[in-house]
Amino acid sequence: MSNTVVVRIERLNTLAKLKSQQKHDERKYTEKDRPEYVDTSKTHLNSVLIKHKTIDEIKDYINKVRKAKKKLRSNAVLLWSGIVAFGTEAQKKINQLSVEQQNKLFYEIVKAISDYLDVDIESIAIHRDESAIHCHFSIYSFNRQGKSLSKALTIKDFSKLQDIASEIIKKFGINIERGKRKTDRIKDGEDYSKIIHRSVYQLHNDLPKELEQMRMKVDNAKTQLQRLAQERQLIEKQLQ
Repeated sequence: MSNTVVVRIERLNTLAKLKSQQKHDERKYTEKDRPEYVDTSKTHLNSVLIKHKTIDEIKDYINKVRKAKKKLRSNAVLLWSGIVAFGTEAQKKINQLSVEQQNKLFYEIVKAISDYLDVDIESIAIHRDESAIHCHFSIYSFNRQGKSLSKALTIKDFSKLQDIASEIIKKFGINIERGKRKTDRIKDGEDYSKIIHRSVYQLHNDLPKELEQMRMKVDNAKTQLQRLAQERQLIEKQLQ
């Protein structure tokens, strides 16, 4: 899955979760609550293409598209959160683009996804201050027809999002594959525990750890190769 793009979306099903996502996307942290994986020396490289709205603004928008007489429930889901991320090989290709090209790429991916789902974009933020470049976005919980996204979405829609992203990327002259479908991974005999759908939150927190684990494996392999090379030199000297 190294040369792949991954797209995940999930409901921000509590107000606390929504506010936490807003804080994370726009880096509204204090020094005390800032996550360790955020490199503050690179935060200025981030891009906020569309800023988050206030809670009241979000509710006003939803009430307009709903066109309903019934008042929006106090615990109603207001937004869905999404992430666009890449495998290690794909990241190298994305990193070769200029900041302007990256911004345009991510915007077009999110725009294509929102149009496919018939829903408006609430926010887009691109992070370059973590272990890998990625994009967070939010879409409204009701589509342009006033229908709840939870009721409008199908299982096929979730799978389609990665196809949409890979097609947009191809327009930029970059060959990146969509993430492997679960059904194909099961057929290929992959461990089912690794196939279960990960949420946006889980994916975001797992990616830095997985990348670090891979780096450690590479470093260990290099150390072992150096040790073997030294042993070989000693043996060759002894045989001379």
